[in-house]
Amino acid sequence: MTREFDHVRKSFHDSALDSLASRLSSGVAAAWESSLLGGVLRLALQPSTARAEGWIRFTGIAVVTAAIVQAILRRLMPATVAPALPIILVLIVSLVGLLAALFPAQLAHASRSSTLTRRLFPPVSGA
Repeated sequence: MTREFDHVRKSFHDSALDSLASRLSSGVAAAWESSLLGGVLRLALQPSTARAEGWIRFTGIAVVTAAIVQAILRRLMPATVAPALPIILVLIVSLVGLLAALFPAQLAHASRSSTLTRRLFPPVSGA
């Protein structure tokens, strides 16, 4: 960096504005950790089989619904503005969503051993 930038950074760090921003961010972080909404979101994001099945079923239904609506709307659009996606792709996406909605337990069971699941939800120590 340049000397001018270093001077500006040091001046800002020494300012009351930086001190206020630092205290405000610490307060917000502490409030989030103790808030009801934060606790509910943290609980919802923890993987568990029953909750995973519910989320998988919900997501599958949402995907199927979106694919069906997209296919219907596509028929109503003029050809010049319709999406260029092949209709077979929409059908494949809706089929995958339908399978997820119909068989969430099998998908949840299979996902527990996947590398992606282990990386997204590492084991919590002490649990």
